Amino acid sequence: MGFLSKLFTGARGAINEAGEAAVDKNALRILDQELRDAETANGRAKDSLATIMGKKKVAEQKLDGLQADYERRMGQVRAALDKGDEALARDVAAAVKQIEEQGRTEREVIDNYEATCNDLRSAIRENDRKIEALKREVETVRANDALVKAQSAVANSHAGSNSSLGSAAESLQRIKERQAATRARLEAANEIAEDGGDLDSRLKAAGITDQSTDTDDILALARAGEPKKLGSS
Repeated sequence: MGFLSKLFTGARGAINEAGEAAVDKNALRILDQELRDAETANGRAKDSLATIMGKKKVAEQKLDGLQADYERRMGQVRAALDKGDEALARDVAAAVKQIEEQGRTEREVIDNYEATCNDLRSAIRENDRKIEALKREVETVRANDALVKAQSAVANSHAGSNSSLGSAAESLQRIKERQAATRARLEAANEIAEDGGDLDSRLKAAGITDQSTDTDDILALARAGEPKKLGSS
């Protein structure tokens, strides 16, 4: 069980390392997507703000209507009192009371909408600020990433260039050595040819030659007493 547990732990570690490597490799792409997600969420918050502002406006209009009803009913109460009809005035006053209760309810709704709108505005502004700041940082990171890649490419190219230049220098040196050896052989051949020519000239001057005339050969044979066998070379 201990071996299997260690094996399982090692496999999980390899998976985590592979996952981290994938995240690092695609860090900028992931960051861009996260920014898009944040902008989308902030867009939904703005839509919610617009919806709540619309509802708040409707509630305010309703409150304005209640205010008009309140003022109208209060005028009726006064008119009934002026006529001495207190019972009618009380009935109208009861209606006024209901209007006041409805007005308080609508005011609470409006106040809640206003508080929610203020919170949303603050959150949206803060999110917009953070998103813009992150965008600037992402652009900086992207520029630095491009710079690092360019520097790496230059470094790799320089290393390859150094390797190529080293090989080229070695090839050039071998060519020079072969050319020097060839020149040395040619010079030696020329010296041998020149020495041979001088030697022949000296022998000729001394009257010694490789070839002799037929008459000289006959005389030499006669002096030696050895007649030449005809037909032999």
